[in-house]
Amino acid sequence: MFGGVCFMVHGNMSVGITNKGDFMVRFDGSRHAKISKWPGAKPMTFGKGDMKGFLFVDADAVESPKALEKWVTML
Repeated sequence: MFGGVCFMVHGNMSVGITNKGDFMVRFDGSRHAKISKWPGAKPMTFGKGDMKGFLFVDADAVESPKALEKWVTML
């Protein structure tokens, strides 16, 4: 999906890289308002609006292994 590579958990996308190099994360949509305010978070917009429970993350927000782990482990 998105022309890139993604990793699945129980048959659902969890994290991935799009064909444009964007890092994508998936999480519980009920936490969207809070997580979308984290540094580096960008809306994932397709069609008419943002996809609740999905975000793109700036590369500088995942430069260190610890920073990347924060995003990867929130599913």
